[in-house]
Amino acid sequence: MQRSVTNEERSSTATGDLPRIRPRRTDRRWLQVVLVLTAVIVLADALVGEQSVSSGRRARQAYSSADSDLAALREQNAHLRDEIRRLREDPETIEFVARKDLGLARRGEIVVVVK
Repeated sequence: MQRSVTNEERSSTATGDLPRIRPRRTDRRWLQVVLVLTAVIVLADALVGEQSVSSGRRARQAYSSADSDLAALREQNAHLRDEIRRLREDPETIEFVARKDLGLARRGEIVVVVK
């Protein structure tokens, strides 16, 4: 069996080039299917997987919530430290607490108890 040689093959062999082999369409189609499936798998993993976009968003929200809780606790801590300082050092605050909680009075004051 003799194969017929095309003009392109004749000119390429005449110049010393090898004939070009064209990929078959089925090979290209198969490669496209594999690439699309790979892209779908990667996209699905990015949307649903352990390191997904949604888990990253939930982590950022949790971080933001924890950060605001921390800021509130720091503010509360500062108020409590200020109150401790006033209870130790400020005579007016000490007197206010003694009058309010202990029911004490200054000399010369009259305490009236209403029942």
